[in-house]
Amino acid sequence: MDMKFNRAKASCSAPSAQECSCAGPDVDPMLCSSEKAAEEKDKAWAKCAEDLRQHDQELATEWKEQIDNLLVFAGIFSAVLTAFNVELYTQLNPDTTP
Repeated sequence: MDMKFNRAKASCSAPSAQECSCAGPDVDPMLCSSEKAAEEKDKAWAKCAEDLRQHDQELATEWKEQIDNLLVFAGIFSAVLTAFNVELYTQLNPDTTP
């Protein structure tokens, strides 16, 4: 618990622990640099998540467009095939060969 309390208390953007003004008797001098490293790590993961979310969204959009095109093709194919089948069905005669 002390680690969380100290981490929340020590919010410093100093490049090194020696230059950190938040170092005091209650705060570990290395905490400021570890806090900055944790923030950079969080930013990197957030950027990675956003990039992956965007990639997934683009991929899903592309798949949706492809499926839409395939469904249109299947519908047209079915309509044309049905028209031919209706015409051929009217021309069917019973087989009279013995």
